[in-house]
Amino acid sequence: MKVKRYVIEALKAEGIKHVFMVPGGELDPIVFDMVEEGSIQPICSAIEGGAAFMADGYSRSSNKFGVCAAIGGPGILNMATAIATAAADHSPMLVISGDVPLDEEGKGFIQDSSSLGLNTSAVMAPLMSGQVEAHSANQVPFGLKNLMNKMLTPSTRGPVHLSMTLDVQDSDIADETSYKPVSESMLHPKYLNEEAFEEAFSALANGKKVVIYAGSEVRKSSSWELLTQFAEKYSIPVATTISAKGVISEEHELSLGIIGWVIHPYANKVVMEDDIDVMLCLGVQLNSAETMAGSKEFKAKTTIVSYTNFHNVFQNIDYEYEVLGDSYSFLKHALAVNDERSAKLLAGKQFREEWLATAKAGCNNVNAYDIENTANVDKPIHPARLVKALRNVLPQDTVMAIDSGAHMMFAFHYWTVTDPTQVITALDYMGSMGWAWGAIIGSKVALQNRPHVLFTGDACTLMHGMEIKTAVEYDIPVIFVISNNRAYGNPKLRAMKFSQKVNDFMNIPAFDFAALGRSLGAEGFTVTDPADLEATIDKAYKLNKPVVIDVIVDNVPTPTKVYDKYFAASFFHGGKL
Repeated sequence: MKVKRYVIEALKAEGIKHVFMVPGGELDPIVFDMVEEGSIQPICSAIEGGAAFMADGYSRSSNKFGVCAAIGGPGILNMATAIATAAADHSPMLVISGDVPLDEEGKGFIQDSSSLGLNTSAVMAPLMSGQVEAHSANQVPFGLKNLMNKMLTPSTRGPVHLSMTLDVQDSDIADETSYKPVSESMLHPKYLNEEAFEEAFSALANGKKVVIYAGSEVRKSSSWELLTQFAEKYSIPVATTISAKGVISEEHELSLGIIGWVIHPYANKVVMEDDIDVMLCLGVQLNSAETMAGSKEFKAKTTIVSYTNFHNVFQNIDYEYEVLGDSYSFLKHALAVNDERSAKLLAGKQFREEWLATAKAGCNNVNAYDIENTANVDKPIHPARLVKALRNVLPQDTVMAIDSGAHMMFAFHYWTVTDPTQVITALDYMGSMGWAWGAIIGSKVALQNRPHVLFTGDACTLMHGMEIKTAVEYDIPVIFVISNNRAYGNPKLRAMKFSQKVNDFMNIPAFDFAALGRSLGAEGFTVTDPADLEATIDKAYKLNKPVVIDVIVDNVPTPTKVYDKYFAASFFHGGKL
């Protein structure tokens, strides 16, 4: 079997049906064979970075892994930001690249990315969990399997890179052994340090004011239903990180909403303003945003942290107990406890219900700041009004990919979800602008029966908006909503306080993104009046094709005033901005 066919058969064995790519000469053997064979559809993006963003979005929504491909040299280097984003969020991704023939390495051949040329593997090394440069056909079976293991193992989960020269792709593998796909236990491992769990649960049972703080690993381990069961059993309120939004329905009576940049009132009242006895941090990395910029107010008398790999847990706060394991296993064990500890937790159930009711009353029973902005009728349109209109019209199971910028704050604060699959984001750590343009396409490919909407800004659109053509070319029905404030939103909000000259520098020209969409084959609408929002969104949804909605919004302060007081003092000019 030739290497090119072996790799294709391996991907098929893993259930892969799409590879996101930009083709090129060094990939010809595998791409030509893939197209002819027909089981895997190559999807050509506008730029290689977009292909990697698509693979990342596919990975996050499928809860498996995504695959992208590019030539070496400029091709894979164009993927660097996207690969870094996947690496930061431990999103599994297989990156395949082609290189010049072995005999041409080190001879100044165009786009030679080998160790004798541009040496792009060295450039990409910090971003990859593993790399294999195949210089012979027989390296590929072992190398690919090794990469798959590194890509999925919790301690190294993230993107991996298989580089194959042009001639190796067309070479025969001497050993005809077939590829064995990774097991479910590798893809979604279940493990728990039971001794540490028992100690931690005993500490948990000693608290009355108990809070669960759930992170993205709860989503990745598909344990959100267990989380809700556990919270309901003992009436324990649940807050989430931004990336874990929805692991408990935001309509559930025990939901506190988000902690972090867009902290919700209930979470602020309970976690930041009250004295908590025990906080169970389940699947949380405890990065700066997740700990309110490491604030001393983010604390409990006793803190328990459970995570799959403590190498990835940031030391922004002190904690008393650590439990190595996945959230699914932790919650399974927690639900099974039936002794004096569970009795003690049950005894505090009514207290917690009354405690939470009092906290909610202190927020006027509204879990959003400046809620009146969701009904704002001013022009330009208020971003909160735009988010509310999207929620009013689109089905509850709609998947929203939220990009990075001022617009994201409004989306995370006002877009309510009932399960975590209804939103994807790269805001765990990197927050790459334009990520969501590719990610929404990859997500739609993974979840084809779910409606999909992109929520992005005009600056993000300038970076990766050409992926509209990809949705059109492959008939991928996505609604691209651009919250267009004609500015670099967050920098402009700070610049306003500095000088008019700096403020003007942050402006973006009034581009017609609806016209851009139409020029690329999509439908395109522009909305300037809030009274037209729902009707336009409904029309776009019913078209069931790629649609661009360019919404002209005001550049108003984001709903982040609580977080800002912690963040600004340590980051922006000693708190001056």
